[in-house]
Amino acid sequence: VFTFPSTGFYYVTFQAKFAQGSGDQRYCHVYILTTTDNSSYDAAAEGSMWFTSAGDSGTKYGTAATNILLDVSNTSTVKVRFKRNTEASIVTEGDSNNNLTFATFIRLGDT
Repeated sequence: VFTFPSTGFYYVTFQAKFAQGSGDQRYCHVYILTTTDNSSYDAAAEGSMWFTSAGDSGTKYGTAATNILLDVSNTSTVKVRFKRNTEASIVTEGDSNNNLTFATFIRLGDT
């Protein structure tokens, strides 16, 4: 859960890198969930990608991304969190030296 440091309009992005080994696992979804009451979250944006079973038998990689423009009128109640949903054996990748799975927040101006 991300709490905004100040009110304003924010551009929020979420991107995840996925790896698929063998098999026919295909779908990968990323979501930005928002709340305006600091309680119930709803999907405000979704990004998707699919792997195909065609091609070589090695590991395949792909990225799904999504973004929103959010009016943060109250920092106590307006928040975001992130979710990813994939089929069973797909791995969400991370790295301490590179942005593989990450979120970006840019404050654009006053609300």
